[in-house]
Amino acid sequence: MQQLTRITLGLALLASLGLLAATASARSDLAAGSSDAQIAVLLPDSKSSVRWETQDRRFLAAAFKAAGVTSSIVNAEGDRQKQRAQAEQALTNGAKVLLLVNLDSGSGAAIQALAKARGAKVIDYDRLTLKGSTAYYVSFNNEAVGRLQGQGLVNCLKANGSYSKKRIEVRPGRLHALARPRVAPARHPLHERVSGGRRHRLRSR
Repeated sequence: MQQLTRITLGLALLASLGLLAATASARSDLAAGSSDAQIAVLLPDSKSSVRWETQDRRFLAAAFKAAGVTSSIVNAEGDRQKQRAQAEQALTNGAKVLLLVNLDSGSGAAIQALAKARGAKVIDYDRLTLKGSTAYYVSFNNEAVGRLQGQGLVNCLKANGSYSKKRIEVRPGRLHALARPRVAPARHPLHERVSGGRRHRLRSR
């Protein structure tokens, strides 16, 4: 459901750009070098999460096909230079929109600058490109995740009778760095309730 919601929102954003309607066809081409793809999806790797290949690729492919949008979907496998080369190839082949899952903000911003120079739009998908020039950012509700995590902690403490007795420090752990700026702040109001009004600093491992 989360994947489908995210993809549906992404397609709505694409439609709002007014870039796809005029040239939409009834087929979808998923070949990496497709010469007529209107949108190119740039996936990051297969190691950080299996979802990119097992979930996102197939759901996006199905959504584009249903919308009559030609597309290409490629994976950089953790290689920043490869992802830039994939972006360059997609733009050369005529892509009007890049759906980017960056490997980091620096390389992502460079791809966005390249797309802007070629007259194409970029949508940050799942990972926000800091200091970039993206047209849209499509992801899960990061702030809601932070609130739910904090509220879950409060509920557990209340359930075992230690709500007013514990001093709690919440650490983001291995939460992806580009999601953390929105997830972590959402936890702060709950810190005050858990720790008797004393706010604790979030620290990353």
